[in-house]
Formats: sequence, structure tokens, C-alpha cells
Amino acid sequence: MTRDAYIFMRQYIYFADNSMRQPKGEVGYDALFKVQYAMDTMMQGMRKSWVARKHVTIDESMIRHMGRAISYVQYMPAKPIKHGIKVFALCCAFSAIILSFKVYVGKKDDLDGTAVGVCDKLIKDAGLISARGCVLYTDNYYTSVKLAKLMYEKYRWTIVGTISATDKKSREEEDIPFLKLSNGAMMGVKRGWFREAMLKLQTPSGKSYYLQCTTWRSKKQLTFLSNAPEGRYPFMNQI
Repeated sequence: MTRDAYIFMRQYIYFADNSMRQPKGEVGYDALFKVQYAMDTMMQGMRKSWVARKHVTIDESMIRHMGRAISYVQYMPAKPIKHGIKVFALCCAFSAIILSFKVYVGKKDDLDGTAVGVCDKLIKDAGLISARGCVLYTDNYYTSVKLAKLMYEKYRWTIVGTISATDKKSREEEDIPFLKLSNGAMMGVKRGWFREAMLKLQTPSGKSYYLQCTTWRSKKQLTFLSNAPEGRYPFMNQI
């Protein structure tokens, strides 16, 4: 695209009526007002062109941006793109096609910023509420006992994800059963050492399912959390 073509498009192409925009700080203000229609239309086309398969995944993505016109630019040092616009994205794990996404515009966003709220929002936006038997892959940010319960009890989905073990001594109901190994304990166990635990639960309708947590030592301690319907783990002891 030439410079003149870009300037022409930027000057004359609009996706929203600016007279309908609410001022910042008032009820109904939308930081993405000028581009929301274009993003919604684009995602409708994406969902029509590709049907989600059994395996889906959720993660954050960064869109590179170094300008000053946007106030919600994020800095994430662990990402390849460190400065930019953070986007929560639900993707097909087979094709990597985005099924739904949500731009993070700051703490004042109307989106429930918790990991559980983000997952629930993206599943609804992707039109996967009625899908059953899907497998959701997550990382440390999203994985939790609360999310595993929600995914199965609300959607009958299986979740498989890494989760960070902590060394806090006080345990709560939705904490995983394993603590983070101390440096001394890590040196005392060989590579390949592992422990597993499982908990049997019931949905509000009375259907049984399991939560399984596994931790093992590789180069560092790794911990996974998953859920499954009754009968998937027949050889494990229940706790």
C-alpha cells in the first residue's frame, strides 16, 4: 500500500458514527468504539469459514504497537512482542484459527478480568456453548481448580493445563494438593519422580466426574491439572 492510499483510507473510511460515541468516563464508553463493528464482522466471517474441532486452546497474544495514541498498551517481557495491545484469544488447536478474541483495554474494562471470566466470555463469543466433549488447553495463567469445575459442570468440557505449585502452608478448598518443592527437596529426588492425586466430584445434576493433578520433576517441577468424566481414570486411588 502506498503512503497516499493509506492516508486516503485513514481520512475517509469509518466504521462507526462518532456522534453516537459516549465520552470517556461516562456509562457506555467503549475504547474500541471506532473499530468494534469491523472486528465483530471479521470474527463472524472467521467462524463461518471454519468449524471448531474437539481441541481448542486459549492464551494471550500481543499486537505490536509503539505509539502514544492508545492508552491501553501493555508491556509483557515474557512475550516475543513486548510492547503492544494485549488480546485474549480462543483458537482451534488444530489449525490455529482464532474463534473469538477480546482486546484488553485496561482495568476499567467491562470484561471480568479473572481467568475464569475470560474463558467463559470467549467460549460464549465463539458460539461453543452447546458444544460437548471439547478439550481446552491452558497455561499457568488460566488453569485452576475453579476453571476445571466450571468447564465440566457448565459445558462438559475437559481441561488440560499446567498450573503453578506454591509453597504456602495454609491450604484452601480450591488449592491443588501439591506444594512447590524446596531446593533441598528438588536435589533429593531424581528426574522422573512424580506424584498423582484425584478427587471425585459431582455436578449439580448428580453426574460424577474427576479432577486429576500430577506433579513431577524434570529439569524443574512441573504440575498439570485436568478433569474427566467418571470411568476415565479407573486405576487411580481417590482422595
